[in-house]
Amino acid sequence: MTPVVSVLLPIYGGAAYLRRTLDGLMAQSFRDFEVIAVNDASPDDSREIVLSYRDPRIALLDNPINVGQTASMQLALERARGRYIARQDQDDVSLPERFERQAQYLENRPDIGAVGTDHCVIDEDAAQVPGMSTSYAEETVAEMGWRLLCTDRLVDSTVMFRTDVARRIGGFDLQYRYAQDYDLWARLSFTTGVARLRQSLLQLRIHRSSASVKYSEAQALEVAGIVQRNLNHVLSEPIDLATASTVHRALSEDPSQSDRADVWRCVRVLESTLDPYCRQRALGRRDRVSVASAYSESLVKIGLRHRRTLGATMAALLTKAGMKSPALFLDPGTLRRWWKQGRQSSAYRAAVRSLSSK
Repeated sequence: MTPVVSVLLPIYGGAAYLRRTLDGLMAQSFRDFEVIAVNDASPDDSREIVLSYRDPRIALLDNPINVGQTASMQLALERARGRYIARQDQDDVSLPERFERQAQYLENRPDIGAVGTDHCVIDEDAAQVPGMSTSYAEETVAEMGWRLLCTDRLVDSTVMFRTDVARRIGGFDLQYRYAQDYDLWARLSFTTGVARLRQSLLQLRIHRSSASVKYSEAQALEVAGIVQRNLNHVLSEPIDLATASTVHRALSEDPSQSDRADVWRCVRVLESTLDPYCRQRALGRRDRVSVASAYSESLVKIGLRHRRTLGATMAALLTKAGMKSPALFLDPGTLRRWWKQGRQSSAYRAAVRSLSSK
């Protein structure tokens, strides 16, 4: 029988954590799935670990040479039989209800093409790191699409998406070696809804060998190119790669990498994107209000992250945020809530950097 869900599991040098990952898949409460494990010429005994599982739902594909994660996932996508695709990295652990919750959500929401979840962080020893669980605020589909223009809003191993929609837009783009998932989520958001469940259904493992740690500079360059393409899909006047990189850094990177001019350049780009994005997607009044609120929230969090750099100009930034979201003036609790979320986000990033460097 054809499975409902196909799991894409690219593998390279994954022996240290692979058995725990596979155990997490086999423990899913939703049983109607297949695992397409792609051994990308792994130099360790990852292949033998996969073969030690006698479950017929696990299929192993062997690349004769190392072709990289993107090509491996595209191969798996082409072979997939399920109507939904679940992403799974070799070192993360899906919690038992993940597939059940996501498949049910996609069944009930035909307007949504991809859905992620919240997550918690574990270390090399599988111990949960205190204070490292995400709990994002409720987001509309319109808000998620706007945020995806400039930042990756989804952890790869939390995402389930519709097979036909992904194939229709070409699947994974082989030009990206390290940011292929973000590229796909962003392109999906141009044609379908992208959402996130407010439930922690994944253990994200952070360690020194993580691809996001080992190849952070190359990944940042690819992300900047994706941000440039996303924004130019909306803006009437295209921006260059340097400007896109500035926007991404100001929104998500170490504050020391951005000076005051960079921060305000980012703010101007976000401001110029807001109305064209709403027009392009023909958003109604309620969605326009929610996207304006997301824009204002971004400004508040930029202000927090770069408060030392901004100095006295912080007041101008908060005023600009309040002009688009009057709730900042009418309800000071809104500002406090966004400020608190910004502090939590900054603390989370700092903790991930610290954990990754150990």
